[in-house]
Amino acid sequence: MLLGTYYSSYQTDIPILECYARLPVGIYYQFTQKLGFPLLFIVIAVNFFFIRKYFYTKEGEKIITTLKWIGIFFLIYILLLPLGGYRSYRTNILRFDTIMPITICLFYFYGLSSFFLIKNIKNNRILYFTFIVTFSLFFTNADKSELNENDCEREALISIVNSHKSRVELDNNCKVMSWEVITDYKQSELNATLLYLLKVTSKKQLYHSKETPNIENK
Repeated sequence: MLLGTYYSSYQTDIPILECYARLPVGIYYQFTQKLGFPLLFIVIAVNFFFIRKYFYTKEGEKIITTLKWIGIFFLIYILLLPLGGYRSYRTNILRFDTIMPITICLFYFYGLSSFFLIKNIKNNRILYFTFIVTFSLFFTNADKSELNENDCEREALISIVNSHKSRVELDNNCKVMSWEVITDYKQSELNATLLYLLKVTSKKQLYHSKETPNIENK
């Protein structure tokens, strides 16, 4: 909470209890917005079932214990998130980027458990290996990102650099070095200073867009 107060986007008008109340919605969106996250949980559940039922050796028990510790970390991390303060760009506190430490832990368990099963499955090893490859292909496609998502911001930055004005009005309504569209040029003060210090612009140039589109970040 202390470190969060030094962040320019820190907001204190949302009570802590309301931030906690938004957590279930954030968790819901993680499983419904894209197919990748639920697919990962399904495969982890399958691996857990096979290890627990058929390969519960000493090594298998250690892998299951690892998942339990990940679950404990999951709970503690989720409960700590709202203490970081409210951000307008993540209205439900939990988002694909704030949940990244948990996602990394789940990937670790997925790789650990899959490698263990590939080593220990004897009769249906090819079938299980095919299952893992198929999942990997589906997951990669489900989590595919468009590489041109920043075209609008790039064009806006070029417009700022090519302008000789100290206050630039942008034709395109996109987020430029900000989580929201800047319609008040005063809000670009820090960004303009940074661009000047990095020698992107030859002088300090404030900027703003004409209007704010109706965009909701979940």
